[in-house]
Amino acid sequence: MKNNLKNKVMRTFHLVYKEKHWVLEAEKPATDGIDFEYNVGKKEAVRASRDYCIMLYADTGDPVSLRIHKKNGQIQSERTYPRSADPRKTKG
Repeated sequence: MKNNLKNKVMRTFHLVYKEKHWVLEAEKPATDGIDFEYNVGKKEAVRASRDYCIMLYADTGDPVSLRIHKKNGQIQSERTYPRSADPRKTKG
């Protein structure tokens, strides 16, 4: 599977805090332009975003990167689905 991923384009999403809500945004330019607004806490928004990214990978076969931001806008962490598509060799 790893060899097949080399020819795929990584789709990137950002979970950001905007106007009292967590929002999942597709990195631009995005082919689908999907944004989701969550009216829940960050933990639940991360879980829903993770589930969406896993589902998207399962449906399309394209690797997906989820960048989770702090309320101040800084990137807190990044998750890649599947993990074998992670371009860096780091723990986490």
